[in-house]
Amino acid sequence: KNYLCGFFDNLWTSSIGYTLWQKLGKEKAKIPCVTVVCNEVLNIFIYALAIGKAYAKEISIGNVVVYINSIQSFIQSIVALVGVGGEIIGHGALMKPFLELLDMKEELTEEKGRIAPLDFQKLTFDHVYFRYPGQEQWALKDVSFTLKKNQRMALVGENGAGKSTLIKLICRLYEPNRGVIKIDGIDVQKFNKRQYWDKIGAVFQDFSLPALELGNVISCKNNFDEQKQRAILQKLGMDTWLSKLGVTFDRCVYNDFSDNGIEISGGESQKIAIARAIYKDALLLILDEPTAALDPISEASIYRDFHEICKDKSCVFISHRLYSCKICDVILVLDNGQLVQQGTHEELLRYAGKYKELWDSQVGLYSETKRNEKE
Repeated sequence: KNYLCGFFDNLWTSSIGYTLWQKLGKEKAKIPCVTVVCNEVLNIFIYALAIGKAYAKEISIGNVVVYINSIQSFIQSIVALVGVGGEIIGHGALMKPFLELLDMKEELTEEKGRIAPLDFQKLTFDHVYFRYPGQEQWALKDVSFTLKKNQRMALVGENGAGKSTLIKLICRLYEPNRGVIKIDGIDVQKFNKRQYWDKIGAVFQDFSLPALELGNVISCKNNFDEQKQRAILQKLGMDTWLSKLGVTFDRCVYNDFSDNGIEISGGESQKIAIARAIYKDALLLILDEPTAALDPISEASIYRDFHEICKDKSCVFISHRLYSCKICDVILVLDNGQLVQQGTHEELLRYAGKYKELWDSQVGLYSETKRNEKE
C-alpha cells in the first residue's frame, strides 16, 4: 500500500503526471464545447424564427426581444436542470460504495490478534458452513478436510460448486457462518489478519497487474531481488520471453505511464501473477485456475515443474483440466457446496462418482478432438 501511494504521489508531481492532466483536461473540455455549439445553433434558429415572424408582421418588433429572452431563459433552465440531475445521479453512484463501507462491521485493528505462525503442520476445515449475505442457499455446507504441510491439493467441480468460495475462506476474505478453520488446532480468526495474509500467496481468476516496473509488479516493493525474480520466471518458462524482447526489470508493464512499456498477452500476465505469488515466499500458495490463459505446451511445462515451484510450500489450486490433478497429493471434489469425494487421482477413478464423471467427460472431448483432427 505504501509503495503504491508513494508511486502515484510522485507520478502526479512529475512531467508524466502533468502530461496526463493535460490530456484529461482536453477530454473534459470537449463536453462544454459540444454544449456551446448546440446552444448557439439553437439560438440562431430562434433568432431566425422570431425575425421571420416579425417580418411577416405576425408579432411586433418589441415582442421579438421578449420572446427571444424568454425562450433562452427557458432553455438555460432546462440545461441547468438536466446538468444538476446528472450530477445528483453521479454523486449518488459514487456515494453508494462508501455508504456500504460505513455499514460494514468494523474489524480488529492490526495490533490485535495472535502472531501468525512462522510455519504450520496442518490447516483444517472443521464442519464449515458459509453463505453470502442475502442468500438462503449455502455456498459451502458442512465441509471438512485437512491440508498437511508441503501437500499439494486440487479443488475440482462444476461452476458454482463452491471452489473459489472455499479458497477465499482460507484467505480470510470471508469468515465462516458456522464451523472453524484451524491452523495446528488454533482458530485462524484469532490470528492478526495482516500477519496471516503475509503467509499466503494467492492468484485469483480476476487478478490484475498494475502498470508499474516489472520488478515492482512481482515484488510489490521498491527494492527487489532481480536474480530471484529471474530464476522464478525461468521456472515458469519466461526466460525466452525476457531475452527475446530484451525485457529488463526496470521497464513498465503496459504503456499507461511509460512510452516504452511492455505489452503482454493474457498468458504472460498470468505467469507474472504466478511469479508474484511465488516471490512472496509464503507458507501457502493458492492458485485459482493458474493456467487458464496458457497454451497447452506452457501449461504442461508449468505442471511438469510444479514440484520445484511449490517446493517447501503447501499448495491449493483450482483447475477444470483434470489431467493436471495427477500431480496432486489429494483432490477435493465439490458439488453444490458440499465435499462429495476426496483422494488421489488414481483412488477417485476406481469408483463411480463425480470425479470419474468429470474425468470421463473430458477424456471423451479430448478423444473426439483428436479424431476430428485426424479426419
